[in-house]
This record gives sequence, structure tokens and C-alpha cells, in this order.
Amino acid sequence: MSDVPRNANLRRLLSHSIHDAIAGCSVDEFCDCFNLAEEHRPMLRHVYEQATTALQSNTMAELDVIMCEVNVNHSLEQLDLLLKQQPQLPDGSRCVLTRPKEAASMVAEASEPVKKQHKQALRAALQQVADKNTAMQQQYLEQVSELQVASAQIKTWTAQIQQISASCDEFRQACT
Repeated sequence: MSDVPRNANLRRLLSHSIHDAIAGCSVDEFCDCFNLAEEHRPMLRHVYEQATTALQSNTMAELDVIMCEVNVNHSLEQLDLLLKQQPQLPDGSRCVLTRPKEAASMVAEASEPVKKQHKQALRAALQQVADKNTAMQQQYLEQVSELQVASAQIKTWTAQIQQISASCDEFRQACT
């Protein structure tokens, strides 16, 4: 991390950005935009320099106002303090220092909505299986009852057939 405060870096970066943007249009290019005689070029150069200076100073003043309104300096100082608390790596950078089990709790917290959705989907699927199981049990009970009635009829018919068969055997024996 640099020894230069972050707010100074921010101001410097904005100043360089404004300068680079202004440098995109040179004094000669600015003067060429006006269809004026050559003797007016010094006056246009002066106007260009005044305008670019005013633009730069107004922008920097606006940055200062915004930084005060949203308390950027304090926030950047807090950021620096937090970064200083992180262990320094051999390359000079700092890694994020976490408390024991903090990463696991962060992952758990982040994955909680997905787990809740998955749990709801599983409950819905389980309910569908339970409903289908209940319907199948009802069908089974209905069919068991029907099968028991059919079985009783078959037993009755079997007994009747055996009686008829026995009667037929007796009749045959009596005829012979």
C-alpha cells in the first residue's frame, strides 16, 4: 500500500483524468474549430487556457464538495485502517483476515436461500409421493375387496361344480 493517503490519490487521479481529457483537444485543434483570421489565434489560445484552467479547478472544487458531503475522507481512512489490520504477504499485498469459522458461516449464509428452495422442492416432491402412495393404497384396498368377493364367488362356484361333479359321478355309477 502506498504511503500517500487514498483521498490524495483520488484527487490526483481525477486531476490527471481531466488533464488527459483536455489534452485530447490541443490548443491548435481548438483554434482550428473557429473560422477566424490568424491574428485572432493568440486571443483563442488565451480563451482555451482560461477555459481549461477553469474546467480543471471547478471540477476539483466539485470533487472536494462531494467528498465532504459523503464523508469520503473518513471512509477512505477507515478502509486504510482495515487494510493495515490484514497480514502482509511476501509480495507486499495484504490478505483478508477472517475470524475462525467466518468463511464457513459466510458460505452458509450465502447458500441459505438456495438450501431453502431445495428443501421446499424436496418437501413438495415428498408430498407428491405421499399423495400418490395414499391413492395407490386406496386402489389396493378397493381391488383387495373386489378380489375377496371374486374369490368367495370362485369358492362357491368350485363347491357347486364339485357337487355337480359328484352328482354326475353318482348318476354314472347308477347307470352302469
